[in-house]
Amino acid sequence: VLSALAVRPDAAYLSYPDYRTLALLFCLMLIVAGFRSLGVFERLGRALLRRAGSLRELSIALVLLCFFCSMVITNDVTLITFVPFTLLVFRMIRREGRVLTLVVLETIAANLGSMATPIGNPQNLYLYSCYEMELGAFFATVLPYAGACLVLLAVFLMVRPSQSLEVPQVSGEVPPLSGARVAAYGVLFALCLGGVAKAVPLYVLCPLVLIVVLMADKQVLLHVDYALLAT
Repeated sequence: VLSALAVRPDAAYLSYPDYRTLALLFCLMLIVAGFRSLGVFERLGRALLRRAGSLRELSIALVLLCFFCSMVITNDVTLITFVPFTLLVFRMIRREGRVLTLVVLETIAANLGSMATPIGNPQNLYLYSCYEMELGAFFATVLPYAGACLVLLAVFLMVRPSQSLEVPQVSGEVPPLSGARVAAYGVLFALCLGGVAKAVPLYVLCPLVLIVVLMADKQVLLHVDYALLAT
């Protein structure tokens, strides 16, 4: 509101938003919400946990899960998905005193991992789109930093004390998995990547994503972060 005193509202205001970035972000949010509704990420987390034989291995699995998942489903969605899961698991194994440090590390990992791809967070998507960067140039810029961050995270996790434990079965039902829906969302996600790379036009991508989501599960539309889009 205050900035409007310096730059008076006029027709040029309509040209200020980057509509391409907003459209891509909306499509990605819809697809990720679709995957979450099917329990895809929770299944992934549980599968990794079954392989953990110590507290250190459990911590590494959860932190790296946040690091790598944030590259494709954004940092905030990663944390919304896996932090409650982490709290539940550590409550079940009666290690509540160790969970705070782990959640901090998951938050750090999600933010550091998300910078490695154009779709990892809204800022990357905006910068990549606004400055019309080539994909190779983008990766050449950010991957060295992401790689260094991954090494530092790994070192920090490895020097933490470890204790053997038996990871319990996590209670709670996982939504039924529909192979057809997973395949549909997977194809849409690939098309979104094509949209980010400017290979798929937005006037094809956006209506297609909306139509498929409406046909597959209309409730997914309620789980998009519209406040982030408006901001």
